[in-house]
Amino acid sequence: MIEAGVKEKMTTARQRGEDLARRLPTGFHGEWLAGEPLSRHVSFRIGGPTDLLVFPRALEDLALLVRHLSAQEAPYFVLGEGTNLLVRDGGVRGVVLHLKHFSRLQIVRLAAEGMPARVLAGAGVSFPRLAQFAGRHGLTGLEFAIQIPGSVGGAVLMNAGIPGRELRDVLESATLVLPSGLVEVVPAGELGLGYRSSRLPARAIVAEVALTLSTGDPVEILRQMGAQKAHRVRTQPKGFPNAGSIYKNPPGDYAGRLIEAAGLKGRRAGGAVISDLHANFILNAGNATASDVLSLMALIEEEVERRFGVRLEREIKMVGEDQ
Repeated sequence: MIEAGVKEKMTTARQRGEDLARRLPTGFHGEWLAGEPLSRHVSFRIGGPTDLLVFPRALEDLALLVRHLSAQEAPYFVLGEGTNLLVRDGGVRGVVLHLKHFSRLQIVRLAAEGMPARVLAGAGVSFPRLAQFAGRHGLTGLEFAIQIPGSVGGAVLMNAGIPGRELRDVLESATLVLPSGLVEVVPAGELGLGYRSSRLPARAIVAEVALTLSTGDPVEILRQMGAQKAHRVRTQPKGFPNAGSIYKNPPGDYAGRLIEAAGLKGRRAGGAVISDLHANFILNAGNATASDVLSLMALIEEEVERRFGVRLEREIKMVGEDQ
């Protein structure tokens, strides 16, 4: 049963969203939902409503909409697979752009034996799906991506990776949509990719990427991906919604080890709990709110700094307003 206050907030967001929808630019093609709870669209299954959730169908739609919103000084936020993201309980004002239709996967230059291949992937493609696509075509370099949830666009923003392998190792360029609506192809070396970070132009949106991959034995590539998936099953929690790693690993150490050493495994706040399997994961164990998660994060940061003198840096991104 929806609480009265939550229902009122959703109704208000829907009214704002319907007003925004009436002002969408002429020529825009795509679907929209007003007052949509973002908990339905993020891996944490937590978060309040957005005024308007919009699904652009093509690059031209995205560029047109971004130019329109920028001219109106209307706030907008981009959503892919919704991993590595905590939406606050008050939801997100303005427009959320969902890139599920940016799903192209294409080999644009078939690789001869020993020569690299160029692959195009839309920003809305699942990162593990991209890895599977490459593996099935005998292309190596993305085996690590099979165990990293999220979209290709999010992988660029976070320079997704595991110890020893990162997206920047194979990224050739990214197609960006700038706030002006201009579409620009930017070489990977100009994206400022670092450890779980990037330095894209302000409010730029990743629409597509080009990757350079090498040829390899499909059987061996798929075997390696199977081993990667098995490792993830052994070491990362499953069964409850979560957003992946909450903190970046500090230099020379692991955030999960520090949180566990601080005695925080299993600690709860409302419906949120620190995983017993991997302490750098917070789980939605049942109707958790963003406030529950933030309460646990405050506890983790305070205890780890008090005990070990290490200030953990957040990997998870947070958007929206408090309740």
